[in-house]
This record gives sequence, structure tokens and C-alpha cells, in this order.
Amino acid sequence: MSGGLSRQRKREIGRVGLLVVGLVVTTSFVATMMDRAWESEGIGFAAAHWLSDAFGVHIDVVVAVPVGIVVGWLLLLALDRSKRIQAPAILLLSTVFVGILLLLGRFWIVDWRGQFPIVVTGAVVAAAVASAPALRSGRIEFPIASVGLYTVALALVAFGLVDAFLLGGWGSVGPGTVADTAVGVLAIPMAVAFVALVGHFVEYRDQRRVAVVSRNRGTDGSGTAVATGLTKHVQTEYDGRLISGARTVGTVPGQLRSGNDPAPLSESITVEYKSPQLISRWITVSASPVDASDSRAIDAAAGTGGGSGDVRAAVDRIAALLFAPYLEVATRLRSGDSRTARLQRTVENADVVVFVVSASDYVPSTERPDEIGLTDLEPPEYVETMRQLSDELPRETRRVLAVYDAAIAWEVYANEARGYDATRVDLDDRRFVDALERTLGDDFYFHELVALDATVGEELVAGVDRLRYELDYGYES
Repeated sequence: MSGGLSRQRKREIGRVGLLVVGLVVTTSFVATMMDRAWESEGIGFAAAHWLSDAFGVHIDVVVAVPVGIVVGWLLLLALDRSKRIQAPAILLLSTVFVGILLLLGRFWIVDWRGQFPIVVTGAVVAAAVASAPALRSGRIEFPIASVGLYTVALALVAFGLVDAFLLGGWGSVGPGTVADTAVGVLAIPMAVAFVALVGHFVEYRDQRRVAVVSRNRGTDGSGTAVATGLTKHVQTEYDGRLISGARTVGTVPGQLRSGNDPAPLSESITVEYKSPQLISRWITVSASPVDASDSRAIDAAAGTGGGSGDVRAAVDRIAALLFAPYLEVATRLRSGDSRTARLQRTVENADVVVFVVSASDYVPSTERPDEIGLTDLEPPEYVETMRQLSDELPRETRRVLAVYDAAIAWEVYANEARGYDATRVDLDDRRFVDALERTLGDDFYFHELVALDATVGEELVAGVDRLRYELDYGYES
């Protein structure tokens, strides 16, 4: 199943478009400020000439090396598959910046033709260093390049403000300085906005992240079955790439096809694939061997126990604004393996959280599915912990309830609904799904319910195509 350009997709592209417009506007002020900072012969000017004297090279070399590094990082950013929407904007922003330097008469001060080999060398070295993690992981993503560009922007603005205003007298009031004063004062908020916009620009990932949370204690393997079934589905239909969990994904299909329940998840399963949209994006699904009954892990994932007070909240917001790119790259490069850390990283960064429950757990131990109705189903204990986690998630996080062993729920529903055959399971039946949503919706809030079962249909787990569609298009259709 494929789709065109959804409403949400259009909104995402529109937001990035507004981000680019903001960068174009603020870049003009920052470039003007940097020009004044250089004229002031302040910290930046002195540092450049000190490096020139220390290494015995022309001042053009001192300028060409960092330019080459930035060019290398920009190229990686354009190639980063998680920055697909930003890629076309990089050429536009680079053109605007060079155009401003031309208007200011600063561009040709450097002999770029003579320094071309230096620029190329700097770009190659910077790209090689920043792409090292990608070579190890096989994922065409370059977080080091993103955080490097943000660091350059932050440093330029910080030193530029000091040199232009404190040493260059920009914004001072005096005869014939009204226009200069106005531009100088306006440049301060523009510089701050520029740093914030660059941070958002390099941090934004055109990617949807999915966390799978299930009960993994005792003998329950519903989470294992769903994660494996989804993995096999996207590998077959969308050339999905398995990042971790090869051992589990290799053994579970045989167990399911032989009618056996898989063991609880014992290793992380991570798979990624490109969604079938007009402007496609990457979907990353992560299922970790964590237990929804582990309250300590749930508390960490939900971010409970945070600071309080308006001042603390304001400080946190400022810190998040300034350091978000650094926190992002640290999260993507670290490899902690504790259960709590896995759940926290997976859930707190997720756009979609899939809660996996087993319909068989809802049937009272003293009852048979063909002798009760939906109102007789009783939620297992772990559902309460899932509800707590769902309540703590950000409002914008999409919540999907995946009901495994749904053939049992069908048998219960057929027992009380007229015209339904308990032996002819149809997980697509809208009346059945609506009835399940009404019944299980009393346990905790979710946006969509998907019925799954390993015993019907031709796929390893019937219903994973609908689950995959929900992961791709949730909120968008």
C-alpha cells in the first residue's frame, strides 16, 4: 500500500520551508555582523593572525581550512538520509551567504583559486572523520557533521557579538550613526534567532521513530512475535534493513509456523525501512527486551521526577535550546545496554509507541473464549503499567495498541455478535475492531488499535501490513 503527499507531510515540508526563510533573513544580519567584527580587529582577527604567524602560513590558509571543514560537513548533511527535506535548502543557504559576502566586498579578499586545494583537503578530512560512525553502523547518517556545523554557528555568533559590539562599537549612538545603530541593535536578536534556527535545522530528522513496548516476563512472547513479524514484512515488501536482533528474527519464524509461541524478547530488535510515500522518509522500529511491568524503567522512560519551579523550567528550556544538537548526537552514538537505559532512549525519542498486549491475557483463567463476551474480558496487571506510561508520554506521541492473539478476541466477539462465525476469523472486520477499541479503550488511551495473529493469513503475523501502514501514516490520512 502506498500513498501520496499527506497533509502532515505537507505541513512538515512547510515547517522546514519557514525554517529556511528564517535562516535566509537572519543570515544576512549575521554576515553583516561578522563583517563589522572583522573590521574591529578584535578576538577573531587576532586569533587568525596568531595562527598565521604560529604556523608560518598566509592568512588565506587560516581562512581556507575552516571553510573546507564546513564545506565537508555541508556535503555530508546533504547526503544524510535523515535530512532529506533539508538537503535542497543547503544549496540555497550557501548561495545566500556567498552572495552577501560578495555584496559586502569580502568574498574575493581571499585568493580562492590559489586556496582551492586547501579547501578540498579540509573538506575531505572533515567528511572522513564525521562519517566514521556511519561506516561502522552502515547507516547513512552523520550526526557529527550536524553538531559540528552547529558549533561553528555558535562560535561565530558568540565571538562576532563580542568583536562587533564591545570592540567595534557597533550599535553605539552618535552623529550619523542612526542607521548603523538600528541595524546593530536588531542584529542581536537576529543572531540569537540564527543560532536557534541552525540548531533546529541540523537537528531535525526526516524520520519517524517507533518504540515497541510489551510484556516480556514469564513465558509471554507477544512482543517478540510482533517485532519479528513486522521485521519480516518490511524486509520482504520494502527492502527493510535489520540493524540488530538477527538471532531472534532468525529463529522466531520457524516457531510461529510450527504453532509454538516464541520466547520473551531477549535482545533488541531494530529494523528500518523507507516508507512508500511520494516524498519518502525512513521509519526506524525498535523493540527492546524490557518489561512493561518494570516501574523503575517506566519512570525513567516517562521522564518523571523532573525539576520544578518557573526558574528551573526556564533554565531547562534555554539549555534544551542551546544543547539539543549535542544531546542528540550523544544519544545516537552511545551504546548503553541496561534495560532502563534502553527503554528510556527508545520511548522518550519515539514519535509512535506501540503497546503490545495479548488477547489471551484478557480471558479469565476460569473461562473459555467461546463462553464469554467482550464485557467479560479482564485486563492483565501489566496493562495498568502501560496506562501509566501512556499517560506520561508527550501529547504529540502517537499511541498504537497492537492486540496479539486476536483470533481469541474474535472468538469472544463472535460468541455475542449475530451473524459471526468463530472459525472464520477476519481481523479487518470494522465492527470487530470498533468493538475491541471500545472495550480495551477503557484500560488506557490510544489512537488506533490493530488486531494481529500468527495463526491466520499467509504472512508470518497477520495484520502487520495494517500496523506498518499506521506507523507510516498515523495522523496523516
